[in-house]
Amino acid sequence: MSLLTIAQELVDQTQQIEKSRSDRAETKNIDDTYQKIVALQQKLDTLTDQVTVLRENDVVPLSQEFIGHLEIAKQKLIDAQQAFQSVRRQVSSISEVQTCIERAEDELKKVWSAYTAKRINPIRTTLELIRGLPDVHNKLNEHHEVLHVIGDFEKRLPRNSADWFKFTQAIARYQLIFDSVEGLDPEIIEFLKKVRNRDATLADLTENILTWCYEGNRLQTFTIQLGNV
Repeated sequence: MSLLTIAQELVDQTQQIEKSRSDRAETKNIDDTYQKIVALQQKLDTLTDQVTVLRENDVVPLSQEFIGHLEIAKQKLIDAQQAFQSVRRQVSSISEVQTCIERAEDELKKVWSAYTAKRINPIRTTLELIRGLPDVHNKLNEHHEVLHVIGDFEKRLPRNSADWFKFTQAIARYQLIFDSVEGLDPEIIEFLKKVRNRDATLADLTENILTWCYEGNRLQTFTIQLGNV
C-alpha cells in the first residue's frame, strides 16, 4: 500500500469521525429542542388550568395584558411545533414563547398573592392574638395543620377544582378556629393587640373587656407587671 493511499484513508477516517461527531451534536440539538417544546407545553397547560380555576371562582378579573401574553404564547408554541417538522432548531421561537409564559406566570402569581393575602391575613393576624387563650389551646394541632395547607397554597396556585376545594376548606377551618372564641368584638381585638405589644395598661380594662376575660377561664391567661421592668 502506497503512502498516498494510506494518507487518503486517514483523511477519510478523520472526515467520518468529524461527520459522526457533527451528527451526534445535531441529534442532541434536535432532542434538546423537542424537550424544550414539551416542557413549554406543560407549563402552558398548567397556566391554562390555573386561569380556568380562578375564572370559575371569580377570584379577580385578569388584565388584557395577561390574556395577551397567554394567547401569544399559545400561538407561538403551535407555530414552533408545526415548524419543528421541517426546521429542527427553534431557538428564537422557543425563547419568545418562554418570555411570554414567564410574564404570564409572574402576573398570575401577583394576582394570587394579593387574593390570598386578602383572604388569609386578617384571620391569621387575629389567630396569632388568641392562640394562647384556653378556647384555642386544644385546637393548636388543627391550627398548625391548617396553616401548613394554607402556606402551601400561598406558594402555588390551585390547578383544578380539587385543589380549590382543599384551599377553601382550609380557609373555612381557619375561620372556625377564630369563631370558636366567643365575644371577639373590635374592642377585645384591640386590647389583645396591646397585650401582644406590651402596651396594655389597667386603664384598658373596661367593663366589657373584664367580663370577656372572666369568661371561659381566660383570666388566668393574663398577667400584670410593673412598667419598665
